[in-house]
Amino acid sequence: MSMASQCKTAAGEPIAGSRDSLEQTDLQEFVGHDAPPVPFVPSAPYESEPMNVIDSDDRKVITDTRPIPWRMVCHLVVENDQGAFFTGTGWLGGPSTVYTASHVLLNGPRSHRARRVWVIPGRIGNFGGTIEAVGFATHPQWEGSQPAGADIAAIWLPTPIGRQLGTFGFRALADASLDQLPVESAGYPDERKQGYPIGTPMCCNDRIRAVLPQLLATQLDTEVGQSGSPVFFRDAQGLPIVLGIHAYGSRKVNHAVRLTKSVVDQFIVWWR
Repeated sequence: MSMASQCKTAAGEPIAGSRDSLEQTDLQEFVGHDAPPVPFVPSAPYESEPMNVIDSDDRKVITDTRPIPWRMVCHLVVENDQGAFFTGTGWLGGPSTVYTASHVLLNGPRSHRARRVWVIPGRIGNFGGTIEAVGFATHPQWEGSQPAGADIAAIWLPTPIGRQLGTFGFRALADASLDQLPVESAGYPDERKQGYPIGTPMCCNDRIRAVLPQLLATQLDTEVGQSGSPVFFRDAQGLPIVLGIHAYGSRKVNHAVRLTKSVVDQFIVWWR
């Protein structure tokens, strides 16, 4: 059976979202996994990393990550092939699949290529355990010219924790449906300069201000470490549906990789 045929999908419906019943579990079990915590000193943020707070900082610290969707947003710790450690953000989109931005795992201009990846769902501060990924993949086009529309990646976990924590749905919408749509994002910025420990989750609200063929423009406030964050809206039932993956920014606008049909198709190939 193909991976796509395992997904419960219909035209226009979110894929692998939390409409499915979740397995009963004590969420406290997820404060500390079997894998050991990661002792690391994060590398200094890239000076040219295009992540920006626009005007005033509208982000809020998430103080309780147990509710949906915050427990489905994951802190990523990446060791590259030179032994340096970096951080990013991802989100549970399948039982064992975390989606993120390709440049979190592979950044050619910075000679950064992931060797090991750890995932910490719903992390707060220095508390919580880690799950080491059993595999990961960047978009095939990202290995070459690294076009913005291919800045998507998947990380695979050894256990289907999405069945307990829930998963984001994901969907490709038409331009008219996206324009001015209220959206949210959440991630794990590196805000040591503001006195927050590594792994402090923050969220922000805005609207889609411009719809481009491969990108969505917003003024969601972000900083280094939030690459890979989900940009999502809530459907009529209140369920979070991802429409983009935060990846780029400037002083006036930030951009998410838009979930087009081809991106969703790639997600289905990766979905586990």
